[in-house]
Amino acid sequence: MALSKALKLLPDGGQGLVLLARTPEKVVTGPRDEVRPCDFADPEGATAALRGVDTLLMVSASESADRL
Repeated sequence: MALSKALKLLPDGGQGLVLLARTPEKVVTGPRDEVRPCDFADPEGATAALRGVDTLLMVSASESADRL
């Protein structure tokens, strides 16, 4: 839901999005998008997943206040 709303705000610049998710198979993507597995409890994995990302929009559930 949040992703579809955010996508409506972005201009169509011909570039796909990099989407991060703990369960990538659950992510609905567009034709140019790339889904990367990411768990913020794994700092090295999160760093690798964010490689090459210039701008980040983070939409996250409030599981724990000290999660990040």
